[in-house]
Amino acid sequence: MHKKIIFLSFLLLLFQNASASPINVVLVSPSSQGDIFWSQVTEITKASAEDLNVNLKVHYNIGNRVLLDELLSKIIASTTKPDYIIFLPFGGNIERTFNTLEQAKISFVTIERTYEQHLHIKSIGKPLGKFKHWIGEVFFDNFKAGELLAQSLYRHASKLLTKNSETYQTVGLSGSFHPGSTRRSDGLLKFSKLAPIDVKQVVYTNWQKEIAKDKLRKLISRYDKPDIIWCASDLNAIGSLEVIKDLNLKPNQDVVIGGFDWTPLALKKIQQNQLTASVGGHLFQGAMALIKVFDYHHGIDNFNRNTDNQGYLLELIDISNINQYEQLTLQNNQWQSVDFSIFSSTKQKQPTPFNTLNILKSLNNSSN
Repeated sequence: MHKKIIFLSFLLLLFQNASASPINVVLVSPSSQGDIFWSQVTEITKASAEDLNVNLKVHYNIGNRVLLDELLSKIIASTTKPDYIIFLPFGGNIERTFNTLEQAKISFVTIERTYEQHLHIKSIGKPLGKFKHWIGEVFFDNFKAGELLAQSLYRHASKLLTKNSETYQTVGLSGSFHPGSTRRSDGLLKFSKLAPIDVKQVVYTNWQKEIAKDKLRKLISRYDKPDIIWCASDLNAIGSLEVIKDLNLKPNQDVVIGGFDWTPLALKKIQQNQLTASVGGHLFQGAMALIKVFDYHHGIDNFNRNTDNQGYLLELIDISNINQYEQLTLQNNQWQSVDFSIFSSTKQKQPTPFNTLNILKSLNNSSN
């Protein structure tokens, strides 16, 4: 009996040591380390990995399906495979990518639905369905986000601009042709049917500031001055602001401008009454995915796999609430000062809800 107790104690100790050992996770970034948006995503994810005792490796500049295929082949061929991979899927080879990871028996999480779900639902299904190692996804409702920005810009335009006409002339500077970007502009177009907004044209800029500036000049030449400039990124919004100033027009008096991403410069411009609004929250998507992976690994499944899941809602920052988010205007936030373990169901009996204000509260508490 005594020997049996010792043996069981030994097994329990082995189990505790195994469960306490760090898990190995790979995060695949589609952009460079210097990218204005994705650099924030990766830094915040790294900070959350430190708090969760996760070994995180980040691969940068994996911006298309060819590069993703090459990277996954290298990972699968390596002697030390990760426990989980978090990546952004690309249209055109999603099923093949998922098959590759399924056969390698590497669990994975996808972020940002950069594909049209209805085109792939039959071939890929939903997480833990056809692909058992696809444990979940973290994505945001770009359609509602595009609509949210349009609503805000219209609301501000109706208060700030002096007009003879009741219709607000609007142009849109979208990103690229991938579905996430298109869904944002679809939200603008939907709202335009419900409000006195005349969307003259939506153009694609490939997320490039100089392209956005050039196309905006052409739009103004074609349609005259817009009242609203709706942008799919803050970078496009900053470019639009430069064009408007070159034309001796005053922001928030002659025209309102808004974008996406919550970049520090754009939020500063909102503080300075130059830009009107920015929609964001997705800079925390990597950290959110990692926390869900960590909890899943420890037997707590917090992924939403409902078939009607439309994704998480993004949030709006404008002049009315910028003070609550002032910490985000800093170029070099000390994200490692945030205690991301407070959001984990594994670490906490009652985890703190994962949202921007709670993250900033933890950041501010650490600096006091």
